[in-house]
Amino acid sequence: MLIFMKHFALFILFIASHLIASAQNSCSFSDNGSANSYTLNSGDVLCIEAGVFTGTILNLDYNAEIRVANGAVFQPSMMLNVNGLISNKGTVKLMSSNTIGSGFSINNDSGALFQFNVAQIFTDAIAINNHKDAQMDFYTAFDLNNGTTVFNEGVMKMKGAMHIQEGSLLTNEGVIYLTNHLTVSGILFNSGIMKVVGSTTIQNTAFFTNKCSYYGKNTFVNNSPQTENYGYINIYGWDTANCKFINNALFYNGDNGIIQSNDFDNYSNITGTGSFTVQQVSRNFGHFGLDGGGINFYDMSPTGNQIFDVQQVIPDNSVSKIAVNLYETMYISGNCNQMIFPDFLNAPLPVVMTVFETTAPNCIPNIYWKTEEEKNSDYFDIERKSESDYGFKSIARLQASGVSTITHEYNYLDENLPNGKYQYRLKIVDLDGKYNYSRVSYLQVFCGNQEETNVFPNPATDVVNVALQTNADDTYHIAIYDLAGRLVYKNEYSFANGFNQVQIPISQFQNGYYSLLITNNIKTESFKLLKN
Repeated sequence: MLIFMKHFALFILFIASHLIASAQNSCSFSDNGSANSYTLNSGDVLCIEAGVFTGTILNLDYNAEIRVANGAVFQPSMMLNVNGLISNKGTVKLMSSNTIGSGFSINNDSGALFQFNVAQIFTDAIAINNHKDAQMDFYTAFDLNNGTTVFNEGVMKMKGAMHIQEGSLLTNEGVIYLTNHLTVSGILFNSGIMKVVGSTTIQNTAFFTNKCSYYGKNTFVNNSPQTENYGYINIYGWDTANCKFINNALFYNGDNGIIQSNDFDNYSNITGTGSFTVQQVSRNFGHFGLDGGGINFYDMSPTGNQIFDVQQVIPDNSVSKIAVNLYETMYISGNCNQMIFPDFLNAPLPVVMTVFETTAPNCIPNIYWKTEEEKNSDYFDIERKSESDYGFKSIARLQASGVSTITHEYNYLDENLPNGKYQYRLKIVDLDGKYNYSRVSYLQVFCGNQEETNVFPNPATDVVNVALQTNADDTYHIAIYDLAGRLVYKNEYSFANGFNQVQIPISQFQNGYYSLLITNNIKTESFKLLKN
C-alpha cells in the first residue's frame, strides 16, 4: 500500500509538472531589445524576438506569458507580481530579486540557458520544466516549496543549498550538480545523474527513489522508511575521509542496487538484494537482510571473519561476504540512461575499443586491449587497484595511435606483484586533454603452493572466472544450479599443479542467484553467484 501511495503521488505530481499553462495567443507585444516597461495581464504575451531586453516587468499575470526567442536575451532590471509563464528558447538572466508568486512557471526549451544570478526566494509553489540539452543555473539556495514541481531532462547547476520540502517533487532524468547541502522532505525521483558536494539528509517524510547514479561528497543520512535504491549510490571516493552512509529507517536496496561508502552505520532495517561496499569502518546495530533477499557485502578493511567490523546484531544468513570489490565500477542498468554526459562529466571519447582483458600467465598480469578506431587519441594510462588501495593508481602509460581506422593491439606486463586480488582499468586521454575510463577488469594472482579457490566478479553479468591454486594435477567438475535446483551449467576441467583459471559464460542466464559447485575427488566447494 505504501509503495502504491508513493507512486500514485509521484504520478500526480509528475503530471502536474508537465501541465504548465501556456497562452496560445499570438504576441500582444514584440520587443527586439529595449528598456521598456510592460504590464502583462491575463492572456497577454510578450515576445522577446531579438537583442537584449533590460526593461521592467510590472506585472506578469497568471495566464500571461513571456516568450524568449532563440538568440534573444531576456535580462530585466526588475520583475514585479510574477505569476505567469516564461517560455525560453534563448537566454534568460534574472539579475535582481523579483517578487515571484504562486503559479509562476518556467519552460526552458532544448538549447536554452536560464540563470538566477542573485538571491531569489520562492515563497509559493512554482513549476519548472528543464528540457533535454537545456541548462539552468542557480547561484543561491533553492527551496522547493509545498506544491512545487521540477522536471529536469537537461543540466541544472546549483551553488547554494537545496531543500525539497514536503509536498514538492523533483524528477531528474538529466544531470544535477549541487555544490552545497541537500535536504529532502518531499519527493525526489532520480533516474539521471546527481552530484552533491555537501551532505545529504533524507527526512522521515520524504520519498526518495534512485534508479541511476547518485554521488555524494559528504555524509548521506536516511531517516525515511520510503527510501529505495535500484541504481548506484556512491558516498566516498572523492578524497573525503569522513564520508558516511548512515541509515536510521527502513531502507530497500533493489536487485541492481549498489551502495558504496567510506564508513557505514546501520541503526534500523535494510532489506532487498544488491551489494554494499565499505572502504573503512562498517557497523550494524539494526537488522540487515532480514527478508532473506541475499545482500552481497564487501569490506575493504575487514575485522576478523564477521560481516561487519562492529556487529552488535548479526545479519541474516542470506547475506554474503563477497571477495570482489565493486569500488569505482561504472553503474549502468536498464533503468539508467547515462548517454547524456555534458562535457564536465567527461563525455565519451572517439576510441572504439573492442577488447579489454587481463590474464596472469606465469603469475604475471598481462593487460591487453584492442581498438578498431581512434580519433585524436593521445595516450592510455594503465591504472591498478589492490585490496589495500583507496583508489586506482597509474602504473604505466602507453602512447595511443592518434588517428587511425585500422586495428591496433596493446598490452602491458605488470611484473613483481604479490598474490592478491586486483582491478585494472584504462584512462583514455585525447589530444585536448579530455579523458574517459574503460570498464574495470578483475584479476586474481596466485603463485606458490597455497591452495585457494576464488570466484569473481560476483555479481557478474557476462562471464564469471574460477581461479584455483592447486598442489597437484587433478580433475575438477564445475556445476551451476539455479534456486530451483536445476542444473544450468556443467563441465569437466583438467587442472595442472599451480595456478589455473577458467572463464564461464553466463550472459544467457536469467538474472538472479545461483549455486556454483567446484568438486574434485577430495572435496566440494560451494559459492553463491549473483547474475545481473
